[in-house]
Amino acid sequence: MFRAVWLARNDPFASRQAFAAASAAGAAPSVYALAAWEVDYLLTLFPEGRWRWTNEAGAIAALKPDVVVVMSNDFPLASALAGVAPRVLVHLSDEWGKTPDTHRHTRGVPLVLRQHRFATTSTRPT
Repeated sequence: MFRAVWLARNDPFASRQAFAAASAAGAAPSVYALAAWEVDYLLTLFPEGRWRWTNEAGAIAALKPDVVVVMSNDFPLASALAGVAPRVLVHLSDEWGKTPDTHRHTRGVPLVLRQHRFATTSTRPT
């Protein structure tokens, strides 16, 4: 069992449940009601995780997570990793390559999983 923390503006787990309930009731919810599309994927990748969600980057360090999931369109990587040494970072969002400094902030993280990859973000071999 390991600790996993997801930093996002809205609770991705609650939005997933609300979306599923609306779908089961025959409603046609918009996929834009989901806080994150990746919930099922991450639960599959890390099934042994004790998941927490927070919308405060400063709360992560006290949770001592092994896995940090951050939506960098909403939170800077530097604030998400301040005082934290996770074994895995899942870097979501950044569809437009706006965080070219990813490697600078993740040098001490053994495994970084990115949703998107841009040539401009590479400062070390992959």
